[in-house]
Amino acid sequence: MHILLATTFVVLGIAWLWWRNANTMWSIDVEHGRITEMSGRPPVAFVQVVREVVAFPPVARARVVARRAEQGAVLSVTGLDAGRRQRLQNAFRLQPQAGLRSGPNPVNEENARRVFDLARWLRMFRRW
Repeated sequence: MHILLATTFVVLGIAWLWWRNANTMWSIDVEHGRITEMSGRPPVAFVQVVREVVAFPPVARARVVARRAEQGAVLSVTGLDAGRRQRLQNAFRLQPQAGLRSGPNPVNEENARRVFDLARWLRMFRRW
């Protein structure tokens, strides 16, 4: 009985994480007043606004996420005070909805190297 209950919770947790990430268009992580990680393709103008908002006074840690919704896109901000959050919401609303895209960043040299290394490892294991 306990194993079935634990398995059910694990499956529901994985399904919830998949559903949440499936609706995520892009995200920006901030630490110590600097953007540390971007996933997806946020608009360049919006990234510039985020840099300005979190720079002074420096923000310890924050996360900005754009998710798909029925009306278009919704911005979710954690780790910022109300004034900065409102400034980001205003900048987000100025972005044309057609310009908001999802998906991974365009291929760069580092990502291409990782894919090549992964393919090489998979070929090596397939030979065993």
